[in-house]
Amino acid sequence: FDDVNKGDRPVVELQVANLEHGAYTPQLMHLPNYLTAEYAPDIIQQGRVGKIRLTLNSDKLFLDGLNQTSVYLARYMGDKVSDENEIVVSAVLLPAFRNLTAERLESAPHIVLMDGNEMIEDEITMTIPSKKKSITKVVNVTNIGEETLTISAVQVFNRAMTVNLGERNIPPHGTTKLKIALDAKELQRAKSGPRLLLISNDPRHAKTVLNINVEE
Repeated sequence: FDDVNKGDRPVVELQVANLEHGAYTPQLMHLPNYLTAEYAPDIIQQGRVGKIRLTLNSDKLFLDGLNQTSVYLARYMGDKVSDENEIVVSAVLLPAFRNLTAERLESAPHIVLMDGNEMIEDEITMTIPSKKKSITKVVNVTNIGEETLTISAVQVFNRAMTVNLGERNIPPHGTTKLKIALDAKELQRAKSGPRLLLISNDPRHAKTVLNINVEE
């Protein structure tokens, strides 16, 4: 659930196919209180496809930025949680910028990411040599606005990646360093590519997502 504002109730639909003999009753386990699930139909007959509608109640999210949890699809009565039936659910809650005047917008903080002398749009490339266990890269975070840039959240979507931000409050025209580290072993186990999320008080880019393109 990307770009969610307080009060939103977005819905995602998952399709579930019953390829076994006999009827199947879909059930999601370990649902947090901010997620509700509806099953249509409640019982899926052999060879048929059903739907699970997941609704996010954003009023029950407390953290700006990434809120992430795992739910598990029960494949049979008494099924247990495992990597095989795990579904990772992510919700990105954005800070609110209400009643922001044109004058305030003009002088507001403005985040820019730099890889050396090159401005980063939404992706960087990291190369992992075959015998390396991990690799690091440093990205410069610059505030080109006229007010202090505050980064309230630095979060990752992948357990193979860790990050370290030098300063969370960056003065006008100031710069700090963001160190990104990738673990090659964990990267092989990951179900999705590494991504980094920054939440800041830049009204133009309250959410900055950086995708990591990994090469060997």
